[in-house]
Amino acid sequence: MSQDEFFYIVIDEANVASQKHNGAFEDEHGRYPLLKEIIRSWKRRMGHLPIKFIVAGTVIPQEHFRSNTGEWDEFCWCSNTGYFEDPENHRRYISQFLPSQFEKSNTGQLLLDRMWHWLRGRHRYTASFLTLLLDNNFESPHTLLGEYIRSLSEYMPHDNDTYSVHEKSYANNWYSSLGATGLSESP
Repeated sequence: MSQDEFFYIVIDEANVASQKHNGAFEDEHGRYPLLKEIIRSWKRRMGHLPIKFIVAGTVIPQEHFRSNTGEWDEFCWCSNTGYFEDPENHRRYISQFLPSQFEKSNTGQLLLDRMWHWLRGRHRYTASFLTLLLDNNFESPHTLLGEYIRSLSEYMPHDNDTYSVHEKSYANNWYSSLGATGLSESP
C-alpha cells in the first residue's frame, strides 16, 4: 500500500449518532453527542493507520467539532452529496434492479417515468421504493408507488388512479413504518 492510499471508514446515517445521547459527553467546548465520541475513540485506536473517515448524514452539527488543538482540522465539511439530476442516470440506476422484461413493458416504462417524477430528490427514496418493489415481486407497481409516496408525504399522487386502475389493490404493511425517520425498529 502506497503512502497516498487509505482505508476508508464510512459512518452512514451519522445524524442518528449526532442526535442520540446529545450532551452525554463533555470537553472544553461543552457537551457533545455520541457521534463525536465514536470518532474520537476510533481515531485513538486506529489513528496510526492510513485511514480516512467519511461521516455522512442529514444533520451533523458542525459546532460539536471545534477544536483549539487542530483535532478536527483534517475533516472537510461538505453538503454537496447530489441527487438524481438527470432522468437517464436515474433510469440506469433503477434498471439494474428490474427484470428486463418488466423494464421493457409499458408498465415498466411508465413506472420509470413516474419514479423520476416522484422520487428523484433523494437517493434513499428511490432505493427504498426499489426495495418495496422487489419485495412485492413487481406486483401492482403503480399502486405501490402511490402508497409509498402517501406514506412519506401524506399526499396521494394526483396521477395514481390513472396508472393503478387495473392493478390489484392491497395494503403493504412493510412501508407503514417509513417516514422522515426511516424504518422504525418494529414495523
